[in-house]
Amino acid sequence: MIDGLVDINSICRDLEVAGQLLTKVIEIDRQHQAQGTHLQDQDEAQIAQSLNLNAVMHYVRATHTSSDVRRTLQLRPKLTEDLWTRHRAVCGLRDGALAHYGHGAAPGERQWVQERLVIAFEPDGRFELKTPNVRANYLGWVLENLQMLIPVVQKIAEEDKDRKASALISELSNPTAEHLAILTRYDMSHADDIPSVEKTMWHPRAGA
Repeated sequence: MIDGLVDINSICRDLEVAGQLLTKVIEIDRQHQAQGTHLQDQDEAQIAQSLNLNAVMHYVRATHTSSDVRRTLQLRPKLTEDLWTRHRAVCGLRDGALAHYGHGAAPGERQWVQERLVIAFEPDGRFELKTPNVRANYLGWVLENLQMLIPVVQKIAEEDKDRKASALISELSNPTAEHLAILTRYDMSHADDIPSVEKTMWHPRAGA
């Protein structure tokens, strides 16, 4: 029960970060729309792309990534068919083109990355090898999909967190004899020295 609450809190934090990053990208985009300009400055474009990439990573980590140390948020029964399709597409972009090398799409779907070898023959008989790399601009596509997904998924996660917190509080308010026996095993003498405990807990070699 405690592990479940820790897991959902961690998931909520990832989703919160994803939302904050997305908001920043939207601000940049709206500034250009208001000015009637395009995101052409290389430095600014790279910043927007980095924010966008990080938003995708946090969103997918919260909703899709499997781990032995954190439970995955179960979304399939709680999303509409349209949102589930968008969710899978965002996860596919991350898994197949952003976090790992690949085309970033299932068979028959849009390929985000395309690599080619072109042999250019010259009139004098010489030839030149060219290796074009085509990467689709996913910025606008991600903005559209995450704007629809994040608020809905955040609500699902927060409701799950509230349920788990209520269940734990209820359990602690009425402890069984077994739970009381477990609690008495631990030294509570450090309760008045929380800063010291936190310093030890977060030390890089804590628990090593």
